[in-house]
Amino acid sequence: MKKYFVVLLLLSFTIIAQRSQFNYFDQSKSLSGITKLSSTNLSYTGNALEILKWNDNAGQNTLILSLTNKIPKGESYGEEYYDKELYIYHYIKDANGNTKLSRKIEDNIRDCPFDITLEFIKNSLTITDLDKNGYTEISVLYKLCCRSDVSPSDMKLMMLEKGNKYALRGSMIVDIIPQPELQQYIDEYGWGKYKIDSAFNNANSKFLKFAKQQWEKFKYESFD
Repeated sequence: MKKYFVVLLLLSFTIIAQRSQFNYFDQSKSLSGITKLSSTNLSYTGNALEILKWNDNAGQNTLILSLTNKIPKGESYGEEYYDKELYIYHYIKDANGNTKLSRKIEDNIRDCPFDITLEFIKNSLTITDLDKNGYTEISVLYKLCCRSDVSPSDMKLMMLEKGNKYALRGSMIVDIIPQPELQQYIDEYGWGKYKIDSAFNNANSKFLKFAKQQWEKFKYESFD
């Protein structure tokens, strides 16, 4: 009995370790066969937060999510100003062993004298094949703002497939304002709303449906 208990305990620790090895990747909504790498020789800027590898009809895919630290830009009238940069890299190695950068996305906050926020949203990264064509879609959300109050961050969803980019862009909803005041901010200032990239018009309808679901899941911002 004790032996079986030890085996079950070790198995539980293994499962927990496997689940916790990803920083931003949601396995529950993604395809199987995704591998996390601890490092890569591929080029990127900043600190790599997530490096994933998998195969599809395009070849061997490598995804890198990276962020820089705050970059001091100098001082003016007693205020320190900072930049921060965010990057998404999607590399593909084809059947001939040639590796190319399929898509690079970069965003930033410039000259911020207040609290600077630029970060990927945990558990928002997915690798899917919604249209079942053998080519995977990469989706991830991140938030960004330069603020000195409790106004919401901007939020963006980026989806990539075969080098094409699809995006939702809008704002989050801060969860510390009670109703009915919160609904007033939503109605008057568009908190939680987004604009749909016109590129979705040329994509499978499942892409936009999934993007909207992800937005609704992550649109609330907490200051805990």
